[in-house]
Amino acid sequence: YTLIETFAALLVLVPAFLILNRVRFHSRKQTSLYFLFALYLAAVYHLTGLPTVLFLTFDVNLNLVPTALFTKELVLSLLNMAMFVPLGFFLPLLWEKYRRLKHALLFGLGATMFIELAQLFTYRATDINDVITNTAGALLGYLLFRLFKKPLSKVVNPEKKTADLWCTLAVTAAGMFFMQPLIATFLYRIT
Repeated sequence: YTLIETFAALLVLVPAFLILNRVRFHSRKQTSLYFLFALYLAAVYHLTGLPTVLFLTFDVNLNLVPTALFTKELVLSLLNMAMFVPLGFFLPLLWEKYRRLKHALLFGLGATMFIELAQLFTYRATDINDVITNTAGALLGYLLFRLFKKPLSKVVNPEKKTADLWCTLAVTAAGMFFMQPLIATFLYRIT
């Protein structure tokens, strides 16, 4: 199951980023880093059960009471936190603006709020605890970046403009919403 979903995502993202390198990024190194970030985003898209063109419904299942289930779902809370550590790490690594804590945290908060609101269009629960743990994970990733900033800065030069970030997000989200589920469905039928 996971292999087919991953392969379908690769069939969408590899050509997309080859085209983006040619028409926008003009750097194999930067495109490779953006592609790794896009793979991470695709995994988050899949793991959080975000809606797709084949599965879109409206179902209100809300938990708006902070920490109501932290103790019962400690492992899930830790996994949610771990899922957003790469986001907090990639942002300052690739884009200079996110080397400031405020910007990285706001992006992490915005990303998790987007996910939780999008889950209203699935059968997944929209949970304030996920917002808290995911944002904490982004903070942890940011702190890990700060720890390794000096050696990483010798290898990766962050972009000054964030347009490439928004382009990467848009291409990945569109691919995962429209194309990946169609390709995965086709692959399931032929296997």
